[in-house]
Amino acid sequence: MTPHPSKPRHRRSLAVATGLLALVAPLAAVAVSSAPAEASNTKTHHVKMYKVEAQVDLDGEYPDNSTHTHLSCGAGDYALDGMWRVDSVDQANPDTDTFGDERDVEVTASYGDTADMTKWHFEITNRADGDAQLKIFLTCLQGTTEGQHGHSHAITVTNKTLPASNNQADGDWEKEYTAQCAVGQYAVAPGFKIANGSARPYGSYMTTDFRGWKWGFVNSSTPDIQPYLRCLTIRTGAAGAGGHVHKLYAQWFPGYAGDMDFVPVKHQTERQYSCTNKFYDKGMVASWWINDHQYTYWLGMDPRPKTRAFRYWREAGGDGKTYIALLCIGTRTSKQQAP
Repeated sequence: MTPHPSKPRHRRSLAVATGLLALVAPLAAVAVSSAPAEASNTKTHHVKMYKVEAQVDLDGEYPDNSTHTHLSCGAGDYALDGMWRVDSVDQANPDTDTFGDERDVEVTASYGDTADMTKWHFEITNRADGDAQLKIFLTCLQGTTEGQHGHSHAITVTNKTLPASNNQADGDWEKEYTAQCAVGQYAVAPGFKIANGSARPYGSYMTTDFRGWKWGFVNSSTPDIQPYLRCLTIRTGAAGAGGHVHKLYAQWFPGYAGDMDFVPVKHQTERQYSCTNKFYDKGMVASWWINDHQYTYWLGMDPRPKTRAFRYWREAGGDGKTYIALLCIGTRTSKQQAP
């Protein structure tokens, strides 16, 4: 596998829904493969996770065909994974150098704010003639465990600064950033911003150490590409009796190799991957990769409590091979541990 700002005036509807998905989050040490065995009377904590979402409608002509908009988690919480899903383009009618359909909805930025850990940016342009409808989503992690046993524990997510790749040549661009997060952390919140050119994403995938990320774009007009990343610490802050800590349970399923399948030749098709282990049961961060991006296009994804749904458009040709994986997060922390 080769896992290939200004705010313009626009017409859009932003019906933000704060869906309390009990997307709840406790995590295990990186690359732990066996399920935790905890006694029923251990003093664990619940960690709340949820999603927010919004509808975005873009016109088919300038200046109402683009937007720079945002989603935000609750105060003190963390944005873990931002994403979009292109649903439809009205009256598809290809113009010169365009498809005139969902493939012409171009996302040039999707990233977590570097100062506000609750906030996620989206910059989107509709290059088709017809009006476009899409949704944007954000998964969120509460900044502390729920208060139980007379106390709660802080959870830590930090921003990681990555170098930009400026004036990139036209064609394929792949860049891998390994070991960006420390041992005992997971890389989360992968994002990007494209400037001074154009680039279409065909991959966003965790690295083999689960502490970094890899991106793939098809470039045109020598763009500047700025990647973004955050690091989730597996151990909570100290609190309670003896200043104890807890571990959060999290694991990538089915692992770095991912779940491979062939998408059919079809205008829109959906793949899903679900968290089925009861200890790691909520899907919070996704990896995806398109093997032959000349014929297969990424239309986005959406988060569901246990499942992530991935959407594609495939033309005739190529192998249709795609890879997906999901960071599954459980509903309880480990038992109390020494700090």
